[in-house]
Amino acid sequence: MLTLRRNYKIILLASISSVLCFASIILYLNYLQIQNLHGTGEVSVIFNDVDQLYSESEYIVEVEVIETQSFYVNESPFTLSKAKVNKVFKGGLEENIINILENGGLIEKRNYIFEKNPVFNVGEQAIVYLHKYYGPAAEDAYFIRGAYQGKFKFADNNSWLTNNESIEEQLLIPPNDVSEGLSNVKSLRDLKLTQ
Repeated sequence: MLTLRRNYKIILLASISSVLCFASIILYLNYLQIQNLHGTGEVSVIFNDVDQLYSESEYIVEVEVIETQSFYVNESPFTLSKAKVNKVFKGGLEENIINILENGGLIEKRNYIFEKNPVFNVGEQAIVYLHKYYGPAAEDAYFIRGAYQGKFKFADNNSWLTNNESIEEQLLIPPNDVSEGLSNVKSLRDLKLTQ
């Protein structure tokens, strides 16, 4: 009888320990979880097609993101991405490395996403339509035209410069929540930059 009671206590203590351990793991995983916060806002210009986007952009470049830093300015989240310039399609941009400023970013386990368009991650490659940024968030930076409308990421992060496919057929991912003229862009041919 004494052994049975002793075994019962051991089983009870092991069960309680298991439950407490499992609860601690769940609480810890919830603590580590990143919270996605989706924001909306008004853009100053809505671009209807790539021709309009082209004509109203100072620079059009192919970039590869090599570093990102997210921060707040007046309680608004921003990300500054350092990017290597692979090709210039428009503008007299002479720098090999540029800074691209975007709304949103990951700060203190909060991932701010503007209009369903996440900011750049390290290693991503894209064609971006830019203009020079002047403001309190960054010095010597460029801003994507239409906040996010001028950002076309390469599918599978493959730049056309390093891919064996034909230049015109290289697949792109258009931004979210844009006009039909921009959402239909699926390749470099659609951007009309290789003609």
